[in-house]
Amino acid sequence: MTKTVLQIAIDEEDLPIFNSLFEKFEVESSVIEEKTKPLFTIAVEDIQSVALERLGRTLSDDELLTAKKSLEWGLLTDIDAVYSAIFDEVIENK
Repeated sequence: MTKTVLQIAIDEEDLPIFNSLFEKFEVESSVIEEKTKPLFTIAVEDIQSVALERLGRTLSDDELLTAKKSLEWGLLTDIDAVYSAIFDEVIENK
């Protein structure tokens, strides 16, 4: 039997609702710690809001792909500057 791995997020207080379902279908589950939670997210909605403000319109799908690639490039090429800003601020606020 092949297995499919899914990552779902369930609030801890809602977890008991799903326990019987997990048991019935013998679902293997594990808790993913908050370590994997993003510290900052830029959603399509955020980009579209800024595009509307700056361009007077929202971006097309092709333009969104360009925006995604530009964002990835910007973060990957200067991630050291991002980390420096983070840790400089942490040290300054001690």
